[in-house]
Order: sequence, then C-alpha cells, then structure tokens
Amino acid sequence: MSSPLRLGILGPVPWRHSARVHGAWERQAGWLAEGLARAGAAVERFAPGPDDRVRRDDGARDAALLARLCERADELDVVLNLAQTLPFAAAPLLAIPVATVVVGRPTSAHLAVYRRAPQGSVFVPVEPVVGLKDRPTTAPVAGGVPAEAFPAPAHRGEAILRLGSRRSERGRRTVREAAERLGRPVVELASDDPAERAAVLAGCRGAVQIDGFDEPFGLSVIEALASGVPVVALRRGAARSLVEDGVTGFLVRDADDAVAALARVDELDPAACRRAARERFGADRLAADVLAVARDLAAAARARAADERHDRRPWGEYRVLESAADFKVKRIDVLPGQRLSYQRHGRRAEHWLVVRGTGRVTLDGTARDLTPGDTVDIPAGTAHRIENPGSEPLTFVEVQTGSYFGEDDIERLEDDYGRDAP
Repeated sequence: MSSPLRLGILGPVPWRHSARVHGAWERQAGWLAEGLARAGAAVERFAPGPDDRVRRDDGARDAALLARLCERADELDVVLNLAQTLPFAAAPLLAIPVATVVVGRPTSAHLAVYRRAPQGSVFVPVEPVVGLKDRPTTAPVAGGVPAEAFPAPAHRGEAILRLGSRRSERGRRTVREAAERLGRPVVELASDDPAERAAVLAGCRGAVQIDGFDEPFGLSVIEALASGVPVVALRRGAARSLVEDGVTGFLVRDADDAVAALARVDELDPAACRRAARERFGADRLAADVLAVARDLAAAARARAADERHDRRPWGEYRVLESAADFKVKRIDVLPGQRLSYQRHGRRAEHWLVVRGTGRVTLDGTARDLTPGDTVDIPAGTAHRIENPGSEPLTFVEVQTGSYFGEDDIERLEDDYGRDAP
C-alpha cells in the first residue's frame, strides 16, 4: 500500500474546529481540510489559532507560520496554499510544490505576486476566476459544503432569505419589497457559525441574490441548496454555474423578474436542490478534485527531483545517492577516454573511492592512477581532475563535505567541452 500524500495546508484554517467559526472562506477552507483528511491525505495545518485572530501584529503571526512551515517542509509533499500571497516569500526555501486555491477576483497586487511564483507553483481557481491566464492553472473547481452540516428541515419554511453583500442597501431594499408583495418575512444570514446558518435556512422558502454585480463563487448559495432552499439570482457572475434554472432555482434579468420567480419557488423540489448540492458541490467532491491536483504536483516534483539526481554529461553521468545540508554523495561514471574538467572548489572538500575501472587523478599538477578500492582526499582549494584512460567504464563514489555544493562553487581551470574555462 502506498504512503498517504503529505499535505501542508497554510491558513486560514484554525487549529481544530475550523469549519465552525469565522467567515465564508474560512468555513470553506475548514471543510476542505477535513475532506482531504477523509480522502486519505496526511494533513498538517499551518494556520492561526483562535487566540491569534485577535492580535493586531499580523506580520509577526504570518512570519511565525512561514517559519514553522519551512521547518517542516522536508516532511511534506505539497503545500496547499489557502492564504493568497502569504507563502510566496518563502516558496524558494520550501523546495516542494505550492498549490494556491484562488477564490473570487484577485487584486492587481495579488496578480503581480502570482506572476512571479516559482517553478512548481500551480493555481487552482474556484470558478469563476480571471486574470491568471499567464500562470500554470488547473481546470476550475467548484466550492463545496458537507451535506451533514445542512440537514433537510422537517417542514418547508416561510421566509425569504436575502443573500449577497451585507453592505448592499440596494439588494436589501429589493428583497424587502419583493417579500412584502408575497406576504413573507425576510431573513439574512448574519452569523458565520454553520449551525446557526443551518437553523436560519431551515425556516426559508426561497433565497434571492440580486446585488447587481458579478458575484464570485457564492458559498451561501450552495449552503442554501444543501438545505433544500431554491435560489433566485441575477443571470450573471457565478450564479450561472451554481443555479440550474428551473430545477434548483431561477436565473433572472432584474428585480421585477426576481419577484415573479420568488412566487414560483413552490414549483421546485427541495430534494432536487439538496441532490445538486451533494453531487455538484459536496465537500468530498471538492476535496477529491484538490487531492488529484496535489497528487499530480507531487508526482511531477518527484520526476524533477529524479532528473536532478541523475544528470548526463559529455564525459559520462552522475547520480546523487544522498544529500543533506553538510554533505552530498554521488556515484560518477566516466566513459572510456573521457575526463572531467580540471577544477577546484572554495567551499567544499571531496573524497573519492574507485569501485570499477582505472581512474587517473591529478591533484595540483601531480597525476597518479587509482584502481578499485583506492581512495583520494581532495581538500578545498585543490586543483583536481579525474580521467578514464582505459577501455572500460570508470565508476567512483564522491563524498562532498562542506557548507555549500552549488555549481557556482566550481572554478574550471581547463575543460575539454568549453565550459567556463579561461
């Protein structure tokens, strides 16, 4: 059995009961994290705790989250970023892919950061999202809620639920006038607690979203559908993909159409609304979509790492056997008649062990032959090279020790292939 995918989820997911408090995106993030765990992922959350949310120094809180994420990065396969631009400052230090879930309309400032995202980053839009055409982007996914959080009410309610911005007086006035014509009360979802929202939805006959702008993905809409409440919405923005006209609600052109549509919500089957929410917008479906993206990213990262560990050169090839902060071990194969560049390093020493063939080693101008079992130490700053003078392949093990192993620590003094030699 394969090991579970190790996912690090970066905020805004509080520590334990993430789906039970705070705003819409935090509810969605919490349900997503719980769904990923149910789907078999090993989930590690990096997010503010409830006490952190009342502190004013968000910069210090975010720095602490990033530091903890970097410390644990070696234990993870993929970072799932639910915190917009937060991880990109640390992305070069993570050395693992980052999948950023994008909700709504990214600002110009967000897009500027996203366009500089490092290799291995990918963006997962919760539809509809625009502005990411020049970035690696997956197919859009739809948000999701768990059906058990919004159980079917015992009886159909009477109220008209107003959805949309709490600050939109125009939307509030339109819904109030429509409800007065129908002789029904108006309610709003004032709380972000799912249990309290479910209680309000249980008393609703229908819901209406008519603020007059292109609403991004509306979690409130699918919460209503999950409760069996049909939704009337303007035919624009995300509503066109959330509401199935004539089945789970009505898509309308203006306020007058909305009033007429609200009068027809009794024609719609609440069970059809709940079924659509479960099948199209379930939390487990969202988790499955995101998990598929994360698995693809992890597989691509493993393939890149394998390529980096196995490199072919004109003189032969090498394979990295093990690597850490203070050492690296390679197996190096040199073709007959070929040789590596005459070079030296400033920040690392090397130890060579020949295991097959004959290697002619030159240290600071002095040459000698090594056969299987022979070793040689090469202190930092020593000019050195190895060549294969025989007709069979030469294989040796190279152990590097020091503080830095980058290619830019190689000073090539002579090279048969024209690489950086003076």
